[in-house]
Amino acid sequence: MFLPPAEGGDGHVLRMTPLADQILGRAGRAIWVLQATQLGTGHAVTQAAPHLEDGVRGMRLALPTTHFFEGIDADVARLVRDAVSVLEREGAVVEELALPRTSELLGTQSTIIGSEAAAFHRDRLLERPGDFGSDVLARLRLGERATGGDYALARQRQREIRRAFVSALSPYDALVAPTTAIAAPLAEGEDALAQAARLTALTSPFNLTGLPAISVPCGMTPEGLPVGLQIAASPWREATVLRVARAYERARPRPGTKFPGEDE
Repeated sequence: MFLPPAEGGDGHVLRMTPLADQILGRAGRAIWVLQATQLGTGHAVTQAAPHLEDGVRGMRLALPTTHFFEGIDADVARLVRDAVSVLEREGAVVEELALPRTSELLGTQSTIIGSEAAAFHRDRLLERPGDFGSDVLARLRLGERATGGDYALARQRQREIRRAFVSALSPYDALVAPTTAIAAPLAEGEDALAQAARLTALTSPFNLTGLPAISVPCGMTPEGLPVGLQIAASPWREATVLRVARAYERARPRPGTKFPGEDE
């Protein structure tokens, strides 16, 4: 995995090895050993999660007021805010934060992903366009229309947005937000492109900026669909992300009991 360069530095290559007594998709039981090798220097850094069980008392958590709660389903917003309240009861200090440049997220990522996908599938698009599903083909055609200048500008904006996010998050231990704006939709119905955009709108900011993030279940909608709490942090703070996730897992209802929103 290639990580964007730190300010004034080179990029990094990252190997991630999960070491835990049980890996069941629950971040709270995983300890990640990160071995990062800075390109051109051979300098190795090892980071573990020795404070995984230390809880969140005294931590400063940012709750974004821009982008992440815009157009969100009411049940999702309620369950996520309930989950944030759990972390507050565990001793975390939650403060609202207006993340910068969020209006540029969608256009920047769409240009980068679309251009790269269209380039990768160039021969297939020329020779066998019918092999693609209609929704995927539509997205690839959009990517074909982007110029080299569009792509270069999007990459520049990506670097600028990353720097802005890192600066905004610097006073905080982590950020907490919804994972998706809606619960899982039905397979039929609304246009697949529109659904994909809504389902990825809240996770894509961290794909674009390369910041560590995780999602943990935080309840069920009245229809019985799961909702996720997303936790993100500044670069190289994977251990903090896991620590916050573990703190929430410990404080939420135990297996066999009901999540918030589930029928009694």
